[in-house]
Amino acid sequence: MMFQNGGGNSRTGSPVDHSASIRKQQQTETDETFRDPHQNDTASDKNRIFSWGNGTNGQLGCGDKESKRTPVEVFLPSNPDGEICDTLITGVACGSRHSFIWTDTGHCYGFGNNFYAQLGYDFRKGNYKENQLEPHLLRSLFFGKVNQVACGERHTLFALENGKIAACGANNCGQIGIDSREETFVPRLIEELESVCKIACGANHNLAVTGDGKIFMWGYGRACGNNRQDIFIPELVHILQDDVIAVAAGGWHSLLLTGLSHGVFFTLSFVL
Repeated sequence: MMFQNGGGNSRTGSPVDHSASIRKQQQTETDETFRDPHQNDTASDKNRIFSWGNGTNGQLGCGDKESKRTPVEVFLPSNPDGEICDTLITGVACGSRHSFIWTDTGHCYGFGNNFYAQLGYDFRKGNYKENQLEPHLLRSLFFGKVNQVACGERHTLFALENGKIAACGANNCGQIGIDSREETFVPRLIEELESVCKIACGANHNLAVTGDGKIFMWGYGRACGNNRQDIFIPELVHILQDDVIAVAAGGWHSLLLTGLSHGVFFTLSFVL
C-alpha cells in the first residue's frame, strides 16, 4: 500500500495532516494531489473503492452527506444497459471537497462539491452547482481518454492518453492555464502543453511533467515562487536536470523527483 500526502490550506499555507491510500490490481502508482484533511479514498487489490472522513459535500460518494468514521464502499454507476461497468479502476484523487475515480477504459467519475464546476458537469443544467452524492461519469471531456486525474482545492486537471491536459473549476489564480481568470465550467484544453505524462495539483497551482523530463508550473504565484503575480499559462521550471520523473504539490510549495542513468535522487524545491 502506498500512502499519498498533499499540501496546505488554500492561500493561508497552513500545514494539514492528511493521507489517502491506493492499492491497484497488478500495478501501483502514486498520485499526488491536494486533499481534504478529513477525507480518504482507497482502491483495493480487488478493484473496490472505499472512502471515509468528512462527507458533508458528498465527496465520499456514498449517496449521502454524512461523515464516516470507518471505510464504506463506493460503487460506480451502471452503464446505459443497466449492467455494472466491468472495468479496472486505475486511480483515485481527492480535492478539498470533491473526488474523482478513473478506469483503464479512459473514463472518469466525479462526485462531491461542484459549486465551482470542478466536476466538469454541464453548466446548462439548472442544478449543476449542487453537490453530487454519487460517482457520475464525466461526459463533457471530448479530447481523449483519461490517464490521470489530479484535484486541487476547487479545480481539477485531466492528463489524457494523447499527452494533452484539460482543466476545469475555479480559476481565480489562473490555475486553469488559459491566460486569464475566466471561469471554466467544462474541461478546457491547455494548448501550451503536449506530451504530458504526469500531473499534480496544489491548492491553487499545478505541475506537469512531459515525456522528456521537463516540468511546467502555473496558477497561484507564491506557490510557484512568484511573489508579484499569478501565472496564467504553463511556465517552464528551470532546473539543472531535465529528467523529472515525479512531482507533488502542496498549498504553497512543490516537490520534484529526478532520475539519473546511474541512480535516482530527490530534489526538494521550496517555493515561498
